[in-house]
Amino acid sequence: MSLEIHSPELVQRLNAQIQSGHFHNAEELIEKALDALEGKTPAPVSVPERRGATGRKSLVEVFAPLRGMNLDFSRNESASRPVDLG
Repeated sequence: MSLEIHSPELVQRLNAQIQSGHFHNAEELIEKALDALEGKTPAPVSVPERRGATGRKSLVEVFAPLRGMNLDFSRNESASRPVDLG
């Protein structure tokens, strides 16, 4: 079977989810979406297994939900106050 997606916005959303590391490919993403629609829940993965021996999140895991959102973290100079260092 072959599927075509004609909506550029949907293609962008799919690619963002794959690039974020949540899914390895479009097939896995579609399978998870269909499982969610059908009310199926996969067996939960234990936290230490998912995060390594320490059980801590890596920086990649912390910021993964922000991938593909094109956020601008630059500083707004007009909002800063002048500082007198004299």
